[in-house]
Amino acid sequence: MVRSILAVVAGVVVASLVIWLLELAAMMVYPPPPGLDFSDASAVRAAMEKIPLGALICVLAAQTVGTFSGACVAASISCSSQGVHALAVGAFVMLAGIGNMLMIPHPVWFWVISLLLYLPSAYFGGLLASRRAASKKTA
Repeated sequence: MVRSILAVVAGVVVASLVIWLLELAAMMVYPPPPGLDFSDASAVRAAMEKIPLGALICVLAAQTVGTFSGACVAASISCSSQGVHALAVGAFVMLAGIGNMLMIPHPVWFWVISLLLYLPSAYFGGLLASRRAASKKTA
């Protein structure tokens, strides 16, 4: 039980870190408007209305890669039910993403694609970890 909890926590931490790092890299390509105060909700909303399509695609890619990575870590750490642990990470990351989209307005298409990517990327991360574990046992 403790190992399962630690696996999911580690997966969520890895997912969050990967997403943060990839979004930080994306901000170098698509920098926010000069002087944007991220603590000012109205300024952030106004900036989101002008955000380039490429920046939003980078965010989707960061969420997908981060969720995949975190799910893979959780599934690798867990002793059994790798898929369940991977999907738990996907669910936690999806809840965080929903919270973010509720705080900062995003286009409807972004909501739809984002919500469609979390669980499949977690599933495939868990699947990869499961296959790696199975191949190590047979080798």
